[in-house]
Amino acid sequence: MPDPSSSLQTTHLTTRSLRTTLLQTLVKPFRPRLVKSKREYPAGSPRLQRADYKTIEKHCTVTERQTEGIWLYDITSRSSDKAKARGRGRARSPRKDRVKRRLYYFCGGGWSMPPSGQHWKLCAELALRTDAVVTIVSYPLAPHSAAPVALPQLMRWYRAAMRGSEEEGQAVTLAGDSSGGNIALALVLRALREDEEEGRSKPGPGNVLAISPAVDLLTHDAAVAAADKLDPVLTLDLIDENARRWVGGGDAGDPAVSPVYADVGLLAKRGVELYGITGSYDVLTPDALRFRDRCQEAGVQGEWLHWEKQMHCFPLAWIYRLPESVRGKDWILDVLRR
Repeated sequence: MPDPSSSLQTTHLTTRSLRTTLLQTLVKPFRPRLVKSKREYPAGSPRLQRADYKTIEKHCTVTERQTEGIWLYDITSRSSDKAKARGRGRARSPRKDRVKRRLYYFCGGGWSMPPSGQHWKLCAELALRTDAVVTIVSYPLAPHSAAPVALPQLMRWYRAAMRGSEEEGQAVTLAGDSSGGNIALALVLRALREDEEEGRSKPGPGNVLAISPAVDLLTHDAAVAAADKLDPVLTLDLIDENARRWVGGGDAGDPAVSPVYADVGLLAKRGVELYGITGSYDVLTPDALRFRDRCQEAGVQGEWLHWEKQMHCFPLAWIYRLPESVRGKDWILDVLRR
C-alpha cells in the first residue's frame, strides 16, 4: 500500500505468478535479441504506416497529423466501444465531444525503433477506458537523429502542443516507457528549467507518467550490475549501446539526456505530479529508483508502483493476460481516471 506520509507515495508489491515466472524463463535465453533494433531509420520524425496500427482500428480511430515537423497519431475510441469498456451497458451512437484531456505517449525502443504492436494496444486501451485522447508521438530516432538534433525539434513541438492545449482548456499528461519515459521526463524538466531561467511560467502538463524509464545514461553502479544478471529482457551491453547512439556527440551526464541529474524540485514548484512504474528484474530500475527518491526528497507529488521480480515495462505485456501485467496496466488506468 502507498505510504500516506510521503508526498510521492510508493506501492511495493512482491508476488509473482507462475505464468509470469514461466515467460521470464522462456525469453531470457534470447535476450536482448527480442528487443534489439533490426534497422536504422532516416533523420527526422518517422511517418508511421497504417499497417502498424491496423489491429486497433476495430475499436479506435487513428488520426494522423503533423506539428512542428513531428508526426502525431491521435487515438480516439469509438463512442459505442468506450461505453462497453466502461461497463455502461447499452452502447450509444457515436458523437463528437470536446477534447478535455490529452495524453502524449512516447514509445520505448532504445531511441531507435518506432512503436511496437504492444505500444499501440496499450495506448488503445488507455483511450478506450479513459476520457483522454491518446497521442503517440513519432519522435526522431537515433542514430541519424541523436539527442543533440532530436531534442531541439521535440522542444519546439512541446511548446506548440502545450500552448494549444492551454488555449483549448485541456489537461495534459506526458507519458512514456523505457527510452520514451526518458524523453517525457527530459522534455518536461528541460522546459521547467528554461521557464525558471526566463522568470516566466509557460504552459505545461499536469503530470508525467514514466514506465521503466531510462534516467541515467552510461553511469552504472553495483546495483545496476546485479540487476543485469536478473533481467530477462535487457542487458547492460544493449542499454549502453543504445545510450551511446542517442547521446551522439553529447554529454551523457547532461540532464537533457539523463533526467536524474536535473533539478527535480522544479516539478514540485510547478505542481507537476509524477507517476512511475518499475520492476526489480530490470537493469534500468536501480537508477529509476534513485530518481524516484530524489523526487521524493524534493517534495514532488504523485505515486510510484514498484514490483519485485517483474521485468522491464511489464504492464505492456497485459495483452498476454499475465496477472501482474494486467494489474500494472489497471494501475495506470486508475491514475489517469483521477
